Amino acid sequence: MAVPKYHLLYLPLLATVLNKVLPVSQASLMYPFSCSEHIQICNSYLYHISEGLSIDQIASFYSVNSSHIKPIIHGTKQDYLISVPCTCKDVNGTQGYFYDTSYRVQSGDTFINTSSILFSGQAWKVKNEVGLFIAGDTISIHLLCGCTEVQSQEIVTYTVQENDTLTGIAELLSARLSKLHYLTLTLATVSAVTFCSVCALILFLIRRLRNHKNNQEAVNKCHSPSKTSLQSYFHKNDIEDATFESERPVAYSVKEIDKATVTLTVA
Repeated sequence: MAVPKYHLLYLPLLATVLNKVLPVSQASLMYPFSCSEHIQICNSYLYHISEGLSIDQIASFYSVNSSHIKPIIHGTKQDYLISVPCTCKDVNGTQGYFYDTSYRVQSGDTFINTSSILFSGQAWKVKNEVGLFIAGDTISIHLLCGCTEVQSQEIVTYTVQENDTLTGIAELLSARLSKLHYLTLTLATVSAVTFCSVCALILFLIRRLRNHKNNQEAVNKCHSPSKTSLQSYFHKNDIEDATFESERPVAYSVKEIDKATVTLTVA
């Protein structure tokens, strides 16, 4: 299984839109959404970066009907948005929102390559992954997703790609910049990935349901005492409740993101 040409986001630290973040696992360096006592299951979306798979193949890997996969144009290529049921569950001692799919391990597969190429780096790292990846065995892949208590909103798990802009991501997913509350951003590199010197980043984005007629501006706001935006690290602007809106598009390379966030700590 070949590694993609673009900088794949292997074991990312997650930027969260909710005000609660689960403790980080030092082994995985990933943050899932913590569960709300009011929501056990919801409809959520996973952004799949195209690796040349057909819709039927993607449907098979994600264990969904092909009708749940929506093509979406990203720059000059076609990616996909996949609708999945997102459930609050416990995965090896970590409680959060996940979507599970089954995968039959092929010869030579590793967790990193499987997560990166088939699931856009959105798979939750579990203990003893080497022991689990035995050719011919069928294993569970836990994909990160999220739920919001606001009925007019839905969560998209998005893997940042090279040369993405914040405005571009918002437009791509029909999300409002003022609602992208990934203000408690933390980022880190994965030392185990020796062949990839750049870091990984996944965003949980809130977008409004297009067919929802309620115009009420209801949204869960972050209440962290120290709010940090990615843009503030580049432009040195500490503005309370920053919305990432800019007079012109701002593009960050993956290396620039790594450099800008190397000193960030968990809020």
